[in-house]
Amino acid sequence: MVYWPSTMEGMERMNIFSEFYKGKKVLVTGHTGFKGTWLCKILTMLGADVIGYSLESPTAEGVGFCRIAQIEEKITSIIGDIRDYKHLKTSARNSIAFGSAAACTGKL
Repeated sequence: MVYWPSTMEGMERMNIFSEFYKGKKVLVTGHTGFKGTWLCKILTMLGADVIGYSLESPTAEGVGFCRIAQIEEKITSIIGDIRDYKHLKTSARNSIAFGSAAACTGKL
């Protein structure tokens, strides 16, 4: 049997997350990708102060994700490479971190 929570239960869960993330500094690596963009969207809706850290998106679709999610003005976007530890450490100081950065190599 599959259990689907009611809308009220879902709202209560969101409220718990909102209380936790509200006003907190949250770093999301890979914020220009599909998953990172939507994670930033959810975190800003929960009241978090979001910092996105990523390489420039190599595709037009990647740039479009941020526009579609309407987060460009709601987050601090830092263009950088996660392999640059010194820069990443400075950007991430005193924050909760989510890692969604990834590299896709090869041709499909």
